Amino acid sequence: MLGKLIKNEFVNRAKPILGLYAIVGILAIVHALLNFVTADLGVNNQYMDITYALILITFVLSVYVSMVAIIAYSFNDYGTRLFKEQGYLTHTLPVKTIHILFARMICDLCVCASMAIFYPLAICVSARDFSFIKQIYDEISSILVYGNVITVAFDLTKLIITLSLLALFASWLYYASYALGHSFSTGKRSKSVFFAIAFYIVIVNVIVFLELVLLDRVDYDYRHDLVNIFLFIGVGIFVAITNTICKRRLNLE
Repeated sequence: MLGKLIKNEFVNRAKPILGLYAIVGILAIVHALLNFVTADLGVNNQYMDITYALILITFVLSVYVSMVAIIAYSFNDYGTRLFKEQGYLTHTLPVKTIHILFARMICDLCVCASMAIFYPLAICVSARDFSFIKQIYDEISSILVYGNVITVAFDLTKLIITLSLLALFASWLYYASYALGHSFSTGKRSKSVFFAIAFYIVIVNVIVFLELVLLDRVDYDYRHDLVNIFLFIGVGIFVAITNTICKRRLNLE
């Protein structure tokens, strides 16, 4: 059943996200072609310069707007399917709430990974310069040559885990705040904002506490692990809050 829920998550979000990627990708290709025509073929006139500038501005805006739109759409999809119009249908499905949340978590990670891959690639295509990707490859290759392969692989894995946990931490802070706010019958949005601010204050204080009390006593090599543990516990708490609200204090009115 979890597999079907994951598939449903991708089906619900794939079309608008892929549509935004297509727009950005087409603009990147068009900009690259215009750059080739003006720079390499030497076709320079006022019309071409204006068109080139407009396409460049549109491409840059499309990158920023599409990134914000994807994040906003994911958040809106969460509210719509769990707490608004489709909430009754979602919560009457013969599945566990925690499985619905896990399916969303997996989809969120995949969306974040696709953004991390797609946008740098689109920018490289637009600029007709893949040196950025080559630099990353060269850096990894040099580390593998001069360092221990197992150690490098382990460090890269830890970095990926940290980035994944950070993305989940930020998204589930929103999800938990939204769920808490919408467990009330009135003032749902204002209460959601209140809980988000409250979570932020608590998190800042915990970070300050860790910085003052623990980090100075922990070896530098283990601080990364401490950050991962903090993020993992935070994600777990936010998921538990969201799951509890959906199961016991759900208010769809």
